[in-house]
Amino acid sequence: MSPLPSPVQTVLEELGPLSDDVSTVALHDDNAWVVTYADDTQVVLTWCEEPPRLQTLTQVAQLDQALTNEHMEALLTFNLLSSQSQGARMAWSPQERSLYILRDLPEVQCDLTTLRDSLRSLLGTADYWREALMDDLNNAPRENNLTTGASQ
Repeated sequence: MSPLPSPVQTVLEELGPLSDDVSTVALHDDNAWVVTYADDTQVVLTWCEEPPRLQTLTQVAQLDQALTNEHMEALLTFNLLSSQSQGARMAWSPQERSLYILRDLPEVQCDLTTLRDSLRSLLGTADYWREALMDDLNNAPRENNLTTGASQ
């Protein structure tokens, strides 16, 4: 992967100072930035070349136990509906026992307003899934335990 194009880097540099809910925007490495919000929620933005886009990623939840088959089916169904969810999709990290949601923002859409709206939408979708998982896990007779907190 290569470094961010200058126009995209400029938008990321403007995001913090021009957004009331953003605490910091920090360079993570040559092609990735971390946006931290006032509530400590974080979104990682990674530059991808083919096709040119920002990949945005935030943690939905960390699970102490493995996801059940029902949860995996729901997540896979969500991924199949990515065209209806503005391209959002789920990813599961078994090593971290974490569920993530991610969405791509094409380079041509990387202006300040669109980026800010896209990040807020991603966080809103993550909140929805976090609440749905919590409700399901709290109301089910399973021993799964959901740990929430600031996204990583």
